[in-house]
Amino acid sequence: MSDVVFTLNGKATIVQGSSERFLLNVLRDDLHLTGAKRGCESSDCGCCTVLVDGRPAKSCSVRMKDLAGKQVLTIEGLSRDGQVHVVQKAFAETGAVQCGFCTPGMILRAKSLLDANPTPTREQIIAWMQPNLCRCGGYQKIIEAIQYASTLWDRQWFEASEVAPSRIDIMAKVQGTAQFTADRIATSAEPMLAARLVRSPHHHAKIQRIDAVAALAVPGVIAVFTAEDIPGSNALGKIVPDQPVLAAHKVRWQGEPVAMVVADTDAGARDGARQVRVEYEVLPHVLDMEKAMQDEIAVHEGGSNILRRQGLVRGDTAAAFLDAAVIVENEYRLPMQEHAYLECEAGFGYWEDGKVVICSPNQAPYATKHDLVKMLACPPEKVRIIHQTCGGSFGGKGELSVEGVLALAVHKLRRPVSMIYGREESLTTTPKSHPFIIRYKTGADLSGKITAVEATLVAETGAYALTGPAVLKRAATQAYGPYDIPNIKIDGYLVYTNTIPTGALRGFGVPQVTFAVESQLDELARRLNLDPIELRRKNILREGSRAATGEALDTNVKGLERSLEQAGEIYRRERKIVDGKNRNASGSKFGLGVASMWFGIGRTGNRDFVRIDVEISPTGGVSVFTGLTDLGQGSNGLVAQIIAQELYVPPAAVSVIAADTDLSPESTDTSASKVTYITLNAMLKALALLKEELFAGAAAQLGVPAAELQFCPEGVCSATGPGRSITLAGILRGRSLRCSGSYETRATLLDAVTGQGIAHQSYEYATHISEVEVIGATGEVRVINTWSIHDVGRVLNAQNLAAQIEGGVLMGLGRVLRENYIHGQTRSFKQYLIPRFADIPFMYHEFIEEPDPYGPFGARGASEGSSAVVLPSIANGICDATGVRLTALPVNTEETKYQGINR
Repeated sequence: MSDVVFTLNGKATIVQGSSERFLLNVLRDDLHLTGAKRGCESSDCGCCTVLVDGRPAKSCSVRMKDLAGKQVLTIEGLSRDGQVHVVQKAFAETGAVQCGFCTPGMILRAKSLLDANPTPTREQIIAWMQPNLCRCGGYQKIIEAIQYASTLWDRQWFEASEVAPSRIDIMAKVQGTAQFTADRIATSAEPMLAARLVRSPHHHAKIQRIDAVAALAVPGVIAVFTAEDIPGSNALGKIVPDQPVLAAHKVRWQGEPVAMVVADTDAGARDGARQVRVEYEVLPHVLDMEKAMQDEIAVHEGGSNILRRQGLVRGDTAAAFLDAAVIVENEYRLPMQEHAYLECEAGFGYWEDGKVVICSPNQAPYATKHDLVKMLACPPEKVRIIHQTCGGSFGGKGELSVEGVLALAVHKLRRPVSMIYGREESLTTTPKSHPFIIRYKTGADLSGKITAVEATLVAETGAYALTGPAVLKRAATQAYGPYDIPNIKIDGYLVYTNTIPTGALRGFGVPQVTFAVESQLDELARRLNLDPIELRRKNILREGSRAATGEALDTNVKGLERSLEQAGEIYRRERKIVDGKNRNASGSKFGLGVASMWFGIGRTGNRDFVRIDVEISPTGGVSVFTGLTDLGQGSNGLVAQIIAQELYVPPAAVSVIAADTDLSPESTDTSASKVTYITLNAMLKALALLKEELFAGAAAQLGVPAAELQFCPEGVCSATGPGRSITLAGILRGRSLRCSGSYETRATLLDAVTGQGIAHQSYEYATHISEVEVIGATGEVRVINTWSIHDVGRVLNAQNLAAQIEGGVLMGLGRVLRENYIHGQTRSFKQYLIPRFADIPFMYHEFIEEPDPYGPFGARGASEGSSAVVLPSIANGICDATGVRLTALPVNTEETKYQGINR
């Protein structure tokens, strides 16, 4: 290979022997410019976008030989002399950044558009940005950012002080300096060993022999590890300890790791892994969950394939169905689906001060630590987990991926070791959502009052339990929706199969059951010729209602009724418009679908706990220590925002030290829309103690009663007389002050048969409307408009909340229309089609503020309901347009079109 000379970020650059290499690899591995992200390496995602002679190019597919004499601009070169570009400013100020992994590529592509066309239309923005993917916040805020940048285009550069970022982490993300895990590996000053896994090609087999001789002969290979090298337990899991780090004696799914190869380079580890010889005795396997329930082939020896059951019982459904005027029965099938976060799994570990330190974007650092302590058979203080900047998760990074094997390698070798998955490995080996089969029966009287519900839920957990028992519990106990129904019988089953394990995915079982519940209600409304909004209003839970689990709904449920009231106004207005479209349309049919939902905040039937430490330094700086993780949703930014508001300190003076198990207090994992709810509750308790201590010190120095003091920009001042104030540093006098606050929810264990207990302390509520177009020639479904009405208790950061809702809506849209993971076939974003810019509808949202009596400032979580409620609203819109009730997802497939959607 020959040398290549080109201009990089305005400087002449020569890269020796690089002509056949891809630009992305040169940027990251040679030049340590990590703003261009490695998200797919198949030109599918656009995270690696750079500008070549002003035009966007995906650096993962550009050969160096094609760059000779050309100008290349990366995100690192966009800022200049401490100033930021107008597009960076626009992204920072409009909330166009969530996890930030796609952001550098988005910004550069947006710049190229505005360079060519400073006043693009929305349609032109969508067409230009189409090659780039985002999974977190959707595309609406990115479109708004580009439109905002267009209004400022006459002035292209801004001082950092002229930018008002919406969160504390935003500037690093728009400038490309935020370091994700793979970036830290690429720029590490200390060389790291690299590890690769050897995986089973079989669904079910006995391991007869592992031969590592040839692998150890590969140049650069340091070691090969198998299950025999694990010093402690090789059966891990948060709920059921059934999953090995490396398979011992038997593999239970295609792709299960059986060995790890460690080498001095990634290429050496990859070559070594190919040389490991594993002899298997192939066993019969079962991939279908209904067949697995027959227990003819045991996935785990000595037990049933039905791992867990969860029931919910209220009243007498048999008698109620005898009296019902109308009964609706359907079977619903929801497929396995993929998280599709753009940052693939990655991690590194090292040996420091006699302990194993693991760094990864895992969202459950303390649960991970407990598993690794168990695996290594060591004292807890010998393992440290440090959470890294996370490029999206949606529940998927709550399970072990690289962490267990890295800990083993570091423990054995006492050297730094890294592991990075590519997109294919991420797609084919990490947990997916639970496929569900739901058989549902609903009875009602002629007025539309629902009198009985029966449902059988069958969920597939794959080869291991992971979070499956918790998903089933939540699904079963919320399988009747936010409705006051006197007679309920739910039977839920969680089933092992010889497939890829399944785990948490945004909604945790609620999207699946909400699809069934709200489809049933829509069908009831159709059969009774009732308005779908009024049918729901007739049946909703109200103040004084009890959930079917028996808990009194003493948190505010008015928001649900208010969401339906507002939805009713929208529905009646849009109904006339849609009916007019259908009268005038040729070829297409239009429909309007509505759905409501509820989502329990926090774990189901388990208490969530968190402790927050807040420390003020001698100079007045504030540090917040939390065990919960920011996965891109902006929780650290919200913590800093509230601290700044309460203490009257600038946000830049607030540091958030999150999820370092040596520094941060232990908490439950980050999941279930609970971070705002429990983190801020704990933080407010810590702040109350800080206030007490600071005001006591200020009172002594100012000669003012503590009761008359308040925080102010100067520090602490008298509320009754001007001019009497003291700085925080003046109060502390060279010492630091640290206070702790703890919070625990009041959920209780649920009975496995009846489901009785306190499932959740609080719920989020929402109603959603979707307008769809069904294209007659093809049967393809297009979502045109969506309206989301969410009760959030209280809005704390409107911009970030809107981005969360919009991202959830777009994820739900993808899950309805075409996302379908098929293990063994889905290997890239060419097969797994998540929404792109062209798929985005016009999204409208309204926030209802009915304060939660237990929530911080009255707020509650809102990140998961937006995704769950979209599924049935789109399906109901399709039925409204065509009269066809679709009961299987996704809908844009040949199978669903064949059902008659295009007639």
